[in-house]
Amino acid sequence: MTDGRRAKALRLLEAQIEFVQAQLGPDRFALLVDAEVDHALSAAGELVLDGVVSREQIKATARKYATTMQIQGSIPELAGEIAARVYGHRAQDENRIGDVLGTEHVEALAGKLLELPLVRERLPESPLAVSVVSWWLYRIATDVMVHNREVAARVPGVSSLLAAGGRIVGTVAPGARVDLELRLRELAERSARLLLHRASAPSGTRDESSVYDAVIDLWRQHADEAIGSFRQYLSQDDLEDLLVIGYEFWLAFRGTAYLHALLDEGVDFFFDKYGHFTLRELLVEFGIEREDMVEEALRFGPPVIAVLVENGMLAAFLRRRLEPFFLSDEVLALLE
Repeated sequence: MTDGRRAKALRLLEAQIEFVQAQLGPDRFALLVDAEVDHALSAAGELVLDGVVSREQIKATARKYATTMQIQGSIPELAGEIAARVYGHRAQDENRIGDVLGTEHVEALAGKLLELPLVRERLPESPLAVSVVSWWLYRIATDVMVHNREVAARVPGVSSLLAAGGRIVGTVAPGARVDLELRLRELAERSARLLLHRASAPSGTRDESSVYDAVIDLWRQHADEAIGSFRQYLSQDDLEDLLVIGYEFWLAFRGTAYLHALLDEGVDFFFDKYGHFTLRELLVEFGIEREDMVEEALRFGPPVIAVLVENGMLAAFLRRRLEPFFLSDEVLALLE
């Protein structure tokens, strides 16, 4: 008798598996998603965020993934390989700099940065800033002016650099190219320091727009160039070195008490602001609509389910989950 009930239970199990797979089939999946998303949103409207998860749970998760989770070597290696592919991609040569970064954004950013007290007060004393600006002046004076001398001469610090450069060229022996470049670079550095001090001078004692105009002029000179033109300033090896430096910085930074404090404060603020929201209200707050959920379910669901049905993994999963129920003493007793 027991064997008969067991056989009947197993037939019911197989019927259940077939039923579920049919519900997930291409003919019915869209209707299932449509109905279940509505049910999920209805339930989400009754669940409040801080009643479902606590801020301490979220803090623990944030700390795990941001500060303590072991980062395998394959991750930075993958990042480097992706960067190399992107570096050499044809899109770098098919798109202009100005198409990606609009002039209005450059103008707004330059204007804001030059307003910051940190920039005005610390810029002239920064070795990095002096190095960058001197390189910039040197490039304009020796390269860009060849193509557009009139524009280059309007950049603060370049007009004097051009004139002084001409005098230096006249005093250097023919063929002494290395000496010429060194002297021009020294002059560019002095010009950079002067330009940075002019930019940081108190309001009313400086030409307010000189540095801003210089930045915008330089931008306009290069806006029509391909993005790939930056390869002459940043080699693939340089890019890989920057990734390594950034990765090593992150490994050190992620262990600091400073980052831990910021993470905790961010979670606290989020719960202070949204803890009383229902999950449905949170979805709306962050712009996730019902149509988005349905669209993504229909995008990824059918192909994944088709593979799982074809290779038998879906049936195996359902059998593992449901077989203990159908063969339980309670169900066998019902089948007696």
